[in-house]
This record gives sequence, C-alpha cells and structure tokens, in this order.
Amino acid sequence: MTGPELVTVELFLASSDRSPHGAELANWSSALDDLSVDARLVAHDATALGGLAHGDETASAPTFVALLQLRQLPPNGLTPQILEALAAQLDQWPWLDRERSTVVVGPELVVVPGEQPLLLAMALRRWDAMSRADFQRYWSTNHAELGRQVPGSQGYRQVHTDAVLTNQARGILGVSGLDYDGIAVACYADQAAFLAIMANEAVVQRLLEDERKFIDHSAAAIVVGYDAGKQGH
Repeated sequence: MTGPELVTVELFLASSDRSPHGAELANWSSALDDLSVDARLVAHDATALGGLAHGDETASAPTFVALLQLRQLPPNGLTPQILEALAAQLDQWPWLDRERSTVVVGPELVVVPGEQPLLLAMALRRWDAMSRADFQRYWSTNHAELGRQVPGSQGYRQVHTDAVLTNQARGILGVSGLDYDGIAVACYADQAAFLAIMANEAVVQRLLEDERKFIDHSAAAIVVGYDAGKQGH
C-alpha cells in the first residue's frame, strides 16, 4: 500500500437526468485547484468502451457521469470539514442523484507506477461467496501480478475499501449508492494507448478470466475519460 497512514477517496457521481453536465463539472474542476489535497475530477466518456472488453461485461452496471479523486490523505487528514465542503458543493447540483452516487475510501496499492491524462476507474464488487478480506487479498496478490505483466501499462493502482472510513464518508456526503469492495484505477497517455491495450485480446482475455474468479462484473461500474473541462488531445 502507499502506507498505513495514507488513504484515497473515490467519489462516483450519478446524474438523475442521465446528462453529462460537462459545464458544471468543468467549473468545479477549476475550483478543485484551490484545495490543499491531490484532487482530480474525471468526466465519463460513455463511448470509450464501445465494443471493447469490460464494456459488455459491465453493460448492466450502474452508470456515473464523473469521478472525483482525493489522493494521498492521512486518515486524520480526511477531516469532516473536507467532506462537508464537498457535500455543500453537491447540494448546489439539483441534477445529482445521491441515491445512486457512491464513495469508496481506503488505502491505495500502486501496482504499476504512472500518472497519465486518460484515466479508467472500475468499481468492483466481490462474489457473494467470498469475504471482502479474501477478495482484497486475491486482488492485491494474484491479480496484481497479472497487472504488472500487461505490456505497455502506464499506471495501475488499487484502492481497497475501508468499511469504517467509507461509511463515515457516505454519511457526510449523503450518498447511498452501491457499496463496493475496491476501485481499480488505470491510466493511459491518450486514446491510442488505451485502445492498444484494451484491444489486445490475448492480454485482456487473460485478465478477464482471472477477474471472473473474484469479481461480479454485473455489479461493477466504470468511469473512463479525461479531466473535466480539458481536451483529450
């Protein structure tokens, strides 16, 4: 993990009218620069996964319009004031569906170091027969090793759900969407790099076969895109 003192917040935003709300998200993205934390707001591109692996796998999963990340926070630095400030911002958006929006807070495992403009975040749920501890153990060992072997990988990390911190965040933010066991985060230099990996059938099928051992894809959800308000080129 990044260290027992460090946690990451992954806030998935759902829209009641299913519109992307790009202008509001772009304005908020600019305001995030004023925060004294590592913050990133990614607007979902609904066309990015069309016809590729994971697109069909998660077709029935919940949809989100954006993902807000707050990274590298000590638990005692994740103060109620930070979350209350976020909650106040969410209050300004009548289109926000809090019943479907959700949040995950937990320690982060960096599997492949790297930061790139295009980000894919996949919210994961385990099979019912598996405990969360077993899920996270398999994910951080067996599956992480497969992740390290992906040719051309430009960044991959795992955020493992901490139930106590996540429930605190859910209460303050007022979100009540699905409870996830972790968030897989991968990043790419651009769309071409993303497609080169996702369209590599040999690599992707190996990952999918392993994922099916511990991930319920029907309940997983994906946000993929660039920072809100910024071009992908």
